[in-house]
Amino acid sequence: MRPILAAVIAVSAPSAVPVVAQQILEADPEAGRLLIDGPYRAISPTPWMVGISEDTRTLYLHDWEEPEGVMAFSFDTGEWVRTVPIRRGDGPSELRWITSITPASDGGMYVSGGERVLEFDSLGGLERDWSIHDLTGRNVCEMDGRPAVISEAGHLVRRGASGEDEVIGEWSLGTTLRAAYLRTLLACSDGTAYVMTVPESGPIGSFSVLRQGRPVGELETGLFLEKPEDWRRSGFLTYGDSRGNIVVVTPDNQAWGGVIDPRTGCYAVLRNTGRSGFGSLAGIYADSAVVLHRDYEEFRDGRRTVVRVYDVAARVSLVPFRRTSGDPCPGMFPSLDAGTGPDRGAPLTATGTR
Repeated sequence: MRPILAAVIAVSAPSAVPVVAQQILEADPEAGRLLIDGPYRAISPTPWMVGISEDTRTLYLHDWEEPEGVMAFSFDTGEWVRTVPIRRGDGPSELRWITSITPASDGGMYVSGGERVLEFDSLGGLERDWSIHDLTGRNVCEMDGRPAVISEAGHLVRRGASGEDEVIGEWSLGTTLRAAYLRTLLACSDGTAYVMTVPESGPIGSFSVLRQGRPVGELETGLFLEKPEDWRRSGFLTYGDSRGNIVVVTPDNQAWGGVIDPRTGCYAVLRNTGRSGFGSLAGIYADSAVVLHRDYEEFRDGRRTVVRVYDVAARVSLVPFRRTSGDPCPGMFPSLDAGTGPDRGAPLTATGTR
């Protein structure tokens, strides 16, 4: 049976009313286009290592063919734009490793790793090196124009105007801090941060909502999966998109996640039809799924056909969604509201490589 993801959302506030998910969306395997198809690509398929900027129409990737850099590609053409060098190490402007790539609202990006976040401008130039006093979680979000991270101590920390660590909120992560902060989700939208720690067992909880340096309530979620152990083992990603929504990306191959409008509680469930091969969702761009296809090979072992799947992706495609049931969330997927899908009917062939 196909895993099912459903949700009920409400923001804790006077007269807040829970809103049930209003639309179910499926990836349309008959439409879309192949964005990147390079024989030497070795793209990290984890979603927090992918940055999607709708404002600059740029896709940021970490490719093991360029281990000390972040590669930028055009969503319009699929062509390589630039490689932003990332020096490895413990010194100034260096990272021990890369843990996340996050586009910035000014066209630049944040790259995190260990106890440091590097801030780059729209041309890939290093603008600022923010050293944090604690290890940071997997992803960075932008809160009021400055980067914010989850710290190992259980804090939401934002870079202050003068470069200092500014604690926005605190909460209990449990007894094993090092393991818990890696299970903590962080997303920012319209100057508001949403934080949740996924428990080791039991139901998924709610997002703590923090705005302008103070907690303002909770965003209640009910997430139901037939295989919740997959979420706990692999983790999942949240981020704020350019329309003010929160995107939830899961590691499940069929129940891909959802998109939440925190202002209204309207929720769209995202599903894979199961016909995209070894593809995983990395995020949303222009009403399409950004799908990373793992490299694989088939060979015969006696009478058996064996498929070996690798830990890297060789291709990236844009696959549009189609609404299968429910009413649309206004403004969440504009092309679906209008009855037309992005790239619908376009051939699934590569438009650019490097």
